[in-house]
Amino acid sequence: MALSGDIASQRALGKILGNVTSQAVSGSTRFLDPINTLAGLALGEDEFTINRKENSEAMNNSLRYMDNIIRWFAGEKTMEDMGMSTTPDYTAAGGKERVQSSKQFGFREEYLTNAKKMFNMVGKPLYKLDHKSKMMPTGRESNRYNQLFNEILEINAEQELRDTIFRMGETTENKDKFVRLQQIRKNRVADIIKEAKALTMAYMKMGDNSGEYPDDIQYSKMIEIATDYGYADLDRAIKDLSKSEDPPFSEDTEVSDLNYFQLLEIEQYLDLRKSAEKI
Repeated sequence: MALSGDIASQRALGKILGNVTSQAVSGSTRFLDPINTLAGLALGEDEFTINRKENSEAMNNSLRYMDNIIRWFAGEKTMEDMGMSTTPDYTAAGGKERVQSSKQFGFREEYLTNAKKMFNMVGKPLYKLDHKSKMMPTGRESNRYNQLFNEILEINAEQELRDTIFRMGETTENKDKFVRLQQIRKNRVADIIKEAKALTMAYMKMGDNSGEYPDDIQYSKMIEIATDYGYADLDRAIKDLSKSEDPPFSEDTEVSDLNYFQLLEIEQYLDLRKSAEKI
């Protein structure tokens, strides 16, 4: 199907070929991993795990055992020139992900954020909070969502951990005290998560006035579309609209190249098609 011109199949084939190449290259440089780890330690607070899907995923994976070395000796400008990512990878509960550089010394560090402490108290798996991209191969919009979500979550989690009711519960009775306490905590954590999700989307829709994150409004629309539709639906919409009388874009347009108004047009098209299919 890739040879016949199917866009989705071509992307899948390109990803497979890229993975094969990157595995071969990274395997040949794995002996540099201990040095790469030490370079990460030397970076100190500037150390972080990069979003490997940003820029060239194949290049990021190929040089995964050299990324800290390159950043330490050559700088981020060189990494960008090489097609590598310099964007931190964010998780909803932990924020900016750090490299486990201490593993070379026989132990692993765990950075307990306020959110992680709060979720550990109610036994909630951390990975379930992460927003997974359904729109962009780079996952850029999800990474930004996780970054904002974590910033909001950290503030609320810090306040909650200081709250007497959250820490001790509403009852002093011994019978079923722990069960009652856990239910209180779970209910309050659920409310915090719901509020953080709403605020994250609200901030993204307003846009970033500092100019550091100019694509927030675009990303918010991507996430809204992804809530109701998938990547296959988006490909089909791009293909159909590119054949219209006044096409807003070409068939081979990448999602990352779509602006807010083009995404809005795609959303309206998908909503209209969904309504028509129900008739």
